[in-house]
Amino acid sequence: MTGQEIERKFLVDRLPDGYDQRPSAAIRQGYLAIAAGGNEVRIRSKGARFFLTVKDSGQMTRMEVEVELNLDQFDALWPATQGQRVAKTRYDLPHDGHTLAEDVYDDELDGVITADVEFSTEAACHAFQPPNWLGRDVTDDKRYKNRALATLGRPSDEPRFHNVAGTLRRAVRVAWRSFGVDGTRSVPTTSGRLATSIQLGSNS
Repeated sequence: MTGQEIERKFLVDRLPDGYDQRPSAAIRQGYLAIAAGGNEVRIRSKGARFFLTVKDSGQMTRMEVEVELNLDQFDALWPATQGQRVAKTRYDLPHDGHTLAEDVYDDELDGVITADVEFSTEAACHAFQPPNWLGRDVTDDKRYKNRALATLGRPSDEPRFHNVAGTLRRAVRVAWRSFGVDGTRSVPTTSGRLATSIQLGSNS
């Protein structure tokens, strides 16, 4: 998929009623490359699907190219994102004909909650009226780009929510690790380097 992404991002002042009953998906994403100018190459797992995405350095409007991967391709690339990752749960919430993607972050970003909304035109983007549970518009605040959260961590002025689900998930991972289990899928390597032949877009 190749196209233009038109999007605004907001902080969440309070969680809306019933948000956890809406459709959701666990997301892991890591960055393979982040250019000084802001262009990025990332991989993402969302539920049972896997993607490689290239984005340019825009703010509200950005070029985006996305290729679907299979599980083996994703697993082969994942180790290369070490130290540049985010984990979150995404809830799809309807509002005034739009779908708001509310991201509840986990791990080191536990308590960070943002909401993105995509538009078909810039006019629709500017005309959007957010619901009252959304807070500050951070579309142009580079600290809240996922690549910045993955590499620099939580912005210092970020309001913190107590994420009970995230706390429980971390406790389970700690318990597994105490038994010598990582809790993530291991990837075979040869001499410390990935020994794979990756054909993007192939399911073989």
